[in-house]
Amino acid sequence: FRFELVRSKYKKNEVLDETNGTKKPILCVLPFKNMNANEDSTFLIDGIYEDIITELSMVRQISVVSRQSSVNFTEGTEDLDNFIEQFNLDYLIQGSARSSGNRVRVTLSLLDTQTNEVVWSKKFDRETSDIFEVQDEIVRSVMFKILGEIELVSLNRAKRKPTENMSSYEYLLRGKEMHHKFEAAANADALKFFDRAIESDSENAQAYAWKACTYGQGLARGFIKESFDDAIPKFTALLEKAMLADPNDYEVHRLLSGYYDLTGKFKLSEQHAKKAFDAVPNDPRILQQYGEALLKTKQTKKGCDLTLLALEYDPVPQGQSNSDKRKADAVFACFMDDRIELGLKIAEEIEVRNDQTLIFAAGLAAATSQSLVDFDWLLSDIKAADKSAIETTIDKMGKIDIVIQNKLREVYTEMVKPLMAAA
Repeated sequence: FRFELVRSKYKKNEVLDETNGTKKPILCVLPFKNMNANEDSTFLIDGIYEDIITELSMVRQISVVSRQSSVNFTEGTEDLDNFIEQFNLDYLIQGSARSSGNRVRVTLSLLDTQTNEVVWSKKFDRETSDIFEVQDEIVRSVMFKILGEIELVSLNRAKRKPTENMSSYEYLLRGKEMHHKFEAAANADALKFFDRAIESDSENAQAYAWKACTYGQGLARGFIKESFDDAIPKFTALLEKAMLADPNDYEVHRLLSGYYDLTGKFKLSEQHAKKAFDAVPNDPRILQQYGEALLKTKQTKKGCDLTLLALEYDPVPQGQSNSDKRKADAVFACFMDDRIELGLKIAEEIEVRNDQTLIFAAGLAAATSQSLVDFDWLLSDIKAADKSAIETTIDKMGKIDIVIQNKLREVYTEMVKPLMAAA
């Protein structure tokens, strides 16, 4: 068999504004420099920084480089000019923050990367309780400088404030700080902080959502020793409480999408992913989640486009050491949307290909040749692959598309299995 050949090159996407067809400006916010001498303020400054990225990610008329890509650049040795070129940046935000008692000072500047000029800068010195208003002013000022007079209908802070209780907000930020460490002890601490956030404000939907996310992290990484069956009621109970507190919370919809994907309810997964995407269309976690949901509900073109955007703006996602996870997602997306040349190129770039990726790569290779001998990088991996893992992947495809499942079985039987038997 042969898939329909769709010619596509592995290059940066030119993201267009759907309202007028023009190229979206690409913005990056670098981590704020912590001007405090003590480390205890880190959670607040990082939390403000992350919230501003989320606010900007809600604006449909721009594209935003992921938080993790920005952090990786700051912590690495890469040259700024190379970073700007890698992500095709139009604008860059740099800043610093200092907290003292119940006050916080944030200084920001917006750089036009084409002219290398600062087009906006401001210093905010406010009480911590005013931080939400500061975030709003920052986003609106930056967007005015980039886009001019537009109505930011998505920015209704009253509906997005996680809580009016500052103790609950600070516990939420401390929990998120621990969550981002991806360590067993930090995972346990994060759960405790989220519990305190909930105790301070039982209507803090974000605290329930992040507790569920952290609980899922603990299960996936083996920090929490529970069976899937035992974990599901606890996980869903947290999401139900979050949904009751705020039915519009994008994190809740993102997590519900993941849960329904895991349980094979792909239509529900797509519905919740769309709600998360509608709220925050620039978050790479949501781009990937929505993209996967679309791929599994036969909306492959848009699903593949979104998955490739997640790879472009967040190549090394949080908790990962390289781009293998994003690229594996992209290989699956290209396989589902028949982007053969691009899929094979990305698959070859993966440092360590998992067994699931191997069968999709073999399917792509089979579309160009009746043999796999021309793909040396694929042959060696297939010979060392886990037969049962590949067969399980093919079995799961039956819930998504029986025709594609049968094609994969044909590739497996005629090309992959003989290579594994001969190894």
